Amino acid sequence: MGQNSAIEWTDTTWNPVTGCTKITRGCDNCYAERFAERFRGVPGHPFESGFDLTTRPERLHQPLAWKRPRRSSAKNASAADSSCDFVPAIAYIMSECSRSCKFSAPLYARPGGAAVIASAAAAARAAAASSDGTA
Repeated sequence: MGQNSAIEWTDTTWNPVTGCTKITRGCDNCYAERFAERFRGVPGHPFESGFDLTTRPERLHQPLAWKRPRRSSAKNASAADSSCDFVPAIAYIMSECSRSCKFSAPLYARPGGAAVIASAAAAARAAAASSDGTA
């Protein structure tokens, strides 16, 4: 995660998923893949595996630890990209951090990604509410 992003419209970035899976011809000229593949095989680098789809469970709870409000950019995987368990977890963290973090630019690699995350967030909130007795 970039704590102090150089991107002008965000304070920080949060990437619980890196990489992607090509599904259309539009993916043939992906700038992010070109960037990541330069680091394939570099030990300890976040893109040591190139642009292979990688879930990063160790990054999942990072926004919960942020002490001050911030604008964040988040790369989220759609259901086509990630494990079925990881998408709701991402959505839940985003919804839990809605007061301390404004995800000003959730980035989706797939059409419909926002709908997938919104649906997963609703399901995650409902599950959390029923488990703590507030439903």
